[in-house]
Parts: sequence; structure tokens; C-alpha cells
Amino acid sequence: MGMPPLRSIACIFASACLCRVQSFPISRSPIRSASALRAVSFRYSPSALDHLALLDDERPQTPAMDDSTAQHEIAEDNSTSSMATIGALGAMALTIVICQLVIIPTASISSEYADGITLLSAAASAIAGYKLLGGDEARAANLPKDGGYDAKFVVDKPGRIRDIVGRIQKEDGYNIVVSNEEGRDLSDALRLINQVHGEEYIREVKEAVKDARQTARIRRLHPVVMRTLIDEHSYDAAVAGVADWIDSVDSVMKPERNANEVSFALTRPPSHHACASRGMGGCLLNGPAIAAFRALELGANSVAILDIDAHHGNGIANCVQNEARIRYCSIHEEVIEKNWFKSGKDVEKKEKSVDPRSPFADDKGPLGNILNIPLAKGTIWEGESGYKEALIERVLPFLTSDGKDMPQVLILAAGFDALEVDATSGLKLQKEDFREIGRILHDNFGNRVAIGLEGGYVWQDGALGEAVVQLVQPWAE
Repeated sequence: MGMPPLRSIACIFASACLCRVQSFPISRSPIRSASALRAVSFRYSPSALDHLALLDDERPQTPAMDDSTAQHEIAEDNSTSSMATIGALGAMALTIVICQLVIIPTASISSEYADGITLLSAAASAIAGYKLLGGDEARAANLPKDGGYDAKFVVDKPGRIRDIVGRIQKEDGYNIVVSNEEGRDLSDALRLINQVHGEEYIREVKEAVKDARQTARIRRLHPVVMRTLIDEHSYDAAVAGVADWIDSVDSVMKPERNANEVSFALTRPPSHHACASRGMGGCLLNGPAIAAFRALELGANSVAILDIDAHHGNGIANCVQNEARIRYCSIHEEVIEKNWFKSGKDVEKKEKSVDPRSPFADDKGPLGNILNIPLAKGTIWEGESGYKEALIERVLPFLTSDGKDMPQVLILAAGFDALEVDATSGLKLQKEDFREIGRILHDNFGNRVAIGLEGGYVWQDGALGEAVVQLVQPWAE
């Protein structure tokens, strides 16, 4: 290894210290509501718009200072940062020269170790030079006060709900219910949340939300898990979402229900990755699992959960794996991961972890009440090994025990990230394909279906809202 590679590596190292993340002011845009007694009822809670509102794409820009002051402070920070960078590179280059021309020849260090010693010395000098010239302070001035994330990579934003509701309002045939959160009776939701998730985990979420409120920022639920972000509104939004899921199930199970109505809960944050004792994947509380236990509580002896999100619903599987009366099927994009378990000891460790369920077809759960259907990247609706074939030939027989045990209710965890235009998965469904999914489920389960929103992140061009309308169209015809 010669001098040029060492300089290149050191330069890359120093440049990496200057990454920046942008933050935005909090705002919330209202949604108008419409109402009519129709075959499909959509419900959402206002707090679904408050969760991570800081990241709202439709936020108004409210500058905290005039342009001249802002430009001056930015220029000052950039000047300090540039000087620190130059100092780091200078220190690194000087260290490389001294090591190569003085220290190594004098100390008679063998060539086998020379480059390694030079690289480590140069890296240490670069860090020292950067810190000495104020690099840390300049970087801190440009970091977001929001917990350390990049807003560009956060996909669950309030615009998702607005897009769906806006699209629904263009149709004559749907009822939109805005849940009244003031004075709302949440006793059933809180009781079932505690039953499924336990007091310790709920306390953990509340403490994290309290911290977010006191610091007025968005933060990670777990320090090392980047995708599960929370703010001061997240717990309330998650609880309200569970209550909306419960209302959807109640509309199916209670005798006084409108037998011709199917209810769709538009919830944020999503649910299906939330395990019994840990939130992950942007999910805090598991609405579909809690809805299933609610159905059992109301007298059902057989409940089916179908998860059509493009990602495996590990949280649902984790929450229902020990309840034989609940059958859970996830149809998702396959996960390519070699050596998931490296040894028998790893298997045992995984089974004892907070999330022992895997996305692979051979994981059927301890009671055999779980079915995973991984689909290859690029899977389309029709054709051999297509989505339609999997739904008809594998999903339906499992959820109905080959027609011998029809569930009293089907809980549909409706994710729309299997759309081809959605970059969060490699599946290639079209918006119209969701209408066919809805038709198959309608023909087999009728109106005994409770639906809730999971993933689906292409709302800017209306694809998400259109796919939602397509899915429920068979119930509205």
C-alpha cells in the first residue's frame, strides 16, 4: 500500500465528519370531513395528523430570523467548518509525511505494519485537528434538535391521511367519521393495550414521549433504531389508532351494527411491526392484534388476520402466536438473508428474544397458526407465482381451514407499499390490483371485515388514496 491510497482514505474520513441534517418547524393542515350513510365507513382521529407533524410536507415555512441574520450565521458556521476541515486535512497530510519519512525509517518498522501505523496516526491527527479548530461546535450548530435522523428518509408523514381522505371525498359512496378525541372513552383501548403489550413496555413508550415533549423534539424510541421516531403526540395518536381499530371490529361484531357497512380505520402511526414488548419499524402499538383480541372478547371463536403490507408483520405474529383461535397470514416481499440462524444456539436465542418470528415460509409459530407467504421481488398480480395465485391458492385455504372453519371476522391489515410506484418494496402491483384483492375478500368474507391502514407511502401523486378507494370498491358496489 502506498501514499496515495492512504491520503484518499484519510480524506474520505475527514469529509464524512461534515454530514448535515435539516429540520423543519411544526405545523398541521386541516382536513375537511364529509358524512353520509354508506356501505364503507372511514374513520380517523385528529391525532393521526399530529404524530410527527414536524415532518409534514405541507407545513408553512415560518422563519425564526430575518434573512440577513440567518445568512450571517450560516456563513459563520460554514467558515468555521471549512477551517476545521482544512485543519483536519492538513494535520492528516503532515502526519503521513512525518510517519513515512521520519518515524518509520528511524524506528525500523517493517513495511508489513508501516501503512497501518501511518493510517491510524493520520486518522487520529485529523480528528484532533478538526476538534482543535472548532469543528465539533460548527457541526453541532447545524445538527437538528430532533433526535438525529434525516427527514428525507422518513416515509410515514401526515400527508398520507390527507391524500386518502381527499380522494375519498371525491367519491359519492363513503362515510367519513372523524373521531371526537375530547371526552372519548378509551377504557377498552387502554385495557386491551395493557393486555397485549404489558405495563413495562407502555411505561417505556410514555417515558420516551415525555422526553420528546420536554425537549420539544422528535426522537428515536430506541437509540439505535433509526426508523421508529416519536414526538409528544405519538402515544396519544397510537392509542387513538387502537381505539379506531376497536371501533372497526365493533362495527362487525356488535348486534346493533349496520350489517351492510364495512369500517376502515385510517391510523398513524402504523401497527404491524409493534411486538408485544418492543416498538419497531415505525410502529408503537399493534392495532390489528388488539382488534383480534377484541373480537374474541365479543364472542368470536375464530378470527383471521390478513396482512397485505409489502413487509412482514412480525409484530402481529409475535402478539398472536400463542392464541390458537387467531390465524395470521402475512403476504409480503421475500427477505433475502443468508444464515438467519447460524447455529442451534442462535435459534434458541432467537426464540427467547422479544421478536422470535421470522419472515420466512418455514416459520409457522409455536401453534401452527401463522402462515408467511414471501413473494419474489418483481411479483405482479397475474401469472405463475403471482400475487393473485398466492391469495387464492394459499391465503384463503389457510384463513378458512379449507372452508371448514370460517372466521367470524377478517381483520385486514391494509398496507399499500406493494404498489410498483412505491420505492419501499420491490413488488409491482398496480392500483387496480387492489380492487381485485378487495373483490376476492368480499366474495369470501362478505361484510364481516374490519380494515385498518398499515404501510403505503406514495401519496404525493395520489397513488395511495386511489389504491385505498380501489380496495374498498367491491363493498360499495
